[in-house]
Amino acid sequence: MAGCSGDKAYLWSYGEYKILKDTYTGHRGLISACKFISGTKLATGSADRTIKIWDLYGRQCKIFDHSIAKIV
Repeated sequence: MAGCSGDKAYLWSYGEYKILKDTYTGHRGLISACKFISGTKLATGSADRTIKIWDLYGRQCKIFDHSIAKIV
């Protein structure tokens, strides 16, 4: 299970005990969206107008896209 607060995304285990497994940082604005893709990656979108694709096993940002147009 994933969630976001401020400029961080959080990954939680989803079993009997919900335990914080990891925290992903790197955005310079509030994260407004996060979604699992392909089971091994997490996509986050932020008010800093960037999208980041995080490798859940390597625990790092693999793809960074800064070309998002301003949302009106």
